[in-house]
Amino acid sequence: MKFLYTHKRICIQYLVFILITCTSISPIFGRMTSRENREYIKQFESLKNKITEWVESGDIPSVSIAVAKDGEIIWEESFGWADITATGVMILVEKGKIDLQDPVNKYVYPNKIRSYEGCSDSITVKHVLNHTSGLPLHCSFYYEDEPHKKSSMEESIVRYGISVNPPGRVYKYSNLGYGILDHIITKVSGKSFESFMKNEVFLPLGLTHSSLNIGFGLDDYTAIRYDKDNNPIPFYDSDHQGASAFYSSAHDLIRFAMFHLKNRIPNQARILTDDMLDRMHTEIDPDVSMDDNTFYALGWVNSLDENGYNIITHDGGMPGVSTTIDIIPSEDVALVILMNCMDNRLYSLREDMLCIMLPKYQENLEKNRAREDSKQKSTEKRTQLTGEWEGTVSTYESEFPVSMVFQEDGDIFVTLKTTPLESVCPKKLNRVSYKNNRLLGIFSGTIPTRDAMRHKHFVVLDIYLRGDRLAGSVSAISDEKRDYSELSSYITLEKKNH
Repeated sequence: MKFLYTHKRICIQYLVFILITCTSISPIFGRMTSRENREYIKQFESLKNKITEWVESGDIPSVSIAVAKDGEIIWEESFGWADITATGVMILVEKGKIDLQDPVNKYVYPNKIRSYEGCSDSITVKHVLNHTSGLPLHCSFYYEDEPHKKSSMEESIVRYGISVNPPGRVYKYSNLGYGILDHIITKVSGKSFESFMKNEVFLPLGLTHSSLNIGFGLDDYTAIRYDKDNNPIPFYDSDHQGASAFYSSAHDLIRFAMFHLKNRIPNQARILTDDMLDRMHTEIDPDVSMDDNTFYALGWVNSLDENGYNIITHDGGMPGVSTTIDIIPSEDVALVILMNCMDNRLYSLREDMLCIMLPKYQENLEKNRAREDSKQKSTEKRTQLTGEWEGTVSTYESEFPVSMVFQEDGDIFVTLKTTPLESVCPKKLNRVSYKNNRLLGIFSGTIPTRDAMRHKHFVVLDIYLRGDRLAGSVSAISDEKRDYSELSSYITLEKKNH
């Protein structure tokens, strides 16, 4: 999650649900913990006290943690069930059944991703895998106590399988993209996605408490998910299972991380070669960054220099879930944190754990904080945008006019002309960010599709200045106590009298 616009996460990433596995701090595999690792364990006591205070105060329902160093699990504990889809795709790549350079539409036929920017045949499987396909923001949740039924992947591709940025040019996290990848795995392998992942990933890696959705016999292990008021959240499903329907325990997930560290641990098959693992971690596009020194590889985020270390990582957040998984190959370290609520304290806990496990991390962290504090915040001038712009919003149901006014004083107003009344109701764009010709902001408004209108929502604007045009996405983000959906459409505008 790289940016926040409200209390809700707009950039939803991989989900790893929590299964509480109450274990103690001890090594596994029947061998003695090294002296160095025993010292790490002592330092975890302060973190245990902090977490205990959070749980006992009722701020956080529960936390599950696992840490591995040098091929052994040195801390695994619960107080109070990552992306795995990419690994499944790479198994089929290694078997020669998927080519990452093939057009993704070759594998989803007869459905097709449509391009508003660039050519749809230029969107490759790799572009979908590393979130540079041009697919915009998307999520859609369906709760068991409500009447709406989940859309099929075919329906979701028809409605929301649109490319709003030229492929290979812009990083944009897309849950729909990984839903498309699970659809491809099913079509190519001839097996259900659940069956493929169970037999090709979970069982060979010895992940006995991991499954797609809640596997048979695992109901009793599943942690209840809680909203921000600590109320239980009913079970929900989504139309992008490859991005958001895996359940795993902290123990299983640390074993998954240790596999990616190339640790040879008992009862774990080598489902991918070491070269393929390296490819997943390091195959980045140097021209498309997420942030300074941070790039999206193949299913993993590669932070080339995070306070002095190359960290391969991924975090995630969904209704009632916050997760993170990190591997540091140079130090043979892995860590996992799972919470059954959405809470940003996950990241402070991650930071504390990295400071313990990585000798120079804390020193570099403090230096970088001081450097950032000394910098003056600056915003790029957007004087070239001043004036009136007119264009169109294209949804899966229809098109309607849109206009924007960039005032000389810096204020920006948007009018979605969905009805005659809306035509005279411009809405101010708030929380505006403009950097590298990218304009972000939110405003009150409605996207009048059947899907979006099921719930009260606000609108997020994410557009780029492309020559004499502004183009990108407008997303209807549900604005209710439950997180329901983030549904995107294409927008393009041109300056009047240009």
